[in-house]
Amino acid sequence: MIEGRIEDLVPDENYDLALAHSSLHFVTKDVWIPLLREMRQRTKPGGFHNFTSIIGIPRYPVPHECRHANSFDRGDLDSQYADWQILRSDFYAKWDSHPGIPTHVHAVEKFLSRKANSVERFDLMKVDLSNSDSLPLILFDSVPLGADATAVKSMGVHPRHVNRIEMPEWNMTSPTELASNYVVEDWIFGKHVLQFTQRILTGKYEYFTSPVSLRNSSNYSTE
Repeated sequence: MIEGRIEDLVPDENYDLALAHSSLHFVTKDVWIPLLREMRQRTKPGGFHNFTSIIGIPRYPVPHECRHANSFDRGDLDSQYADWQILRSDFYAKWDSHPGIPTHVHAVEKFLSRKANSVERFDLMKVDLSNSDSLPLILFDSVPLGADATAVKSMGVHPRHVNRIEMPEWNMTSPTELASNYVVEDWIFGKHVLQFTQRILTGKYEYFTSPVSLRNSSNYSTE
């Protein structure tokens, strides 16, 4: 394990990928903006930047005990990467839980961009997964995290639209666990989503933007 302060990071190589998951929102704008500008310069053509950040909003504020800098506003990254291909700029509320921490909700921005201009060909296409289905809020709220998919269906939840990702062979499912076949399913009801990992409900989402998926354009038919 490598540990260090974001404030002390000095990029000194050229990179294919810059990834920051739930970390940059702990530092102020005067730290992360110059850092990303430097990383942009050091990213190879066709390389990617992928960020997941928590953004406090009135409906879902960030608790003080989280010690976030509250340094992200919706649209900050879109502005910083306006000259790159923006593949995803999702904004949603997510309910999740961690060992020793009860179920809680965050407003989250998931952002993915590629160092290329907007007209350059790329083999991934963005697919809008939103639909006209709905899940009653009382049912959405009552479905507990950790429930098995079969138990959720017995509560009267029957998805017509499922986005399934399956990764065969051995995969890391956590820092200490391996699975021989890793499967994630998103049950999509309009802009509400139930996410199952290995058939266990691990996340609930309310999307403020449309839920999307990136697909290989050569293997995806729009017909």
